[in-house]
Amino acid sequence: MYISKNKEGRTIFNEGIVVMWADATQEELKVIYDLGYTNFVTKEENAESKKSNSKAKKAKNKASDKE
Repeated sequence: MYISKNKEGRTIFNEGIVVMWADATQEELKVIYDLGYTNFVTKEENAESKKSNSKAKKAKNKASDKE
């Protein structure tokens, strides 16, 4: 999972890439990271997405509700 260090604003890179940080996708963050702009984006190997965390919590709540 790639994580942006910026949460707002826009950056224009030399390669002609324009990134709106609030709306940046994982694909965009990966491209920026792969170009070497590690001061803007970090890579976390063991990080789970927010969706998977919320799905796990919902499943846990459903299981506890059934008991």
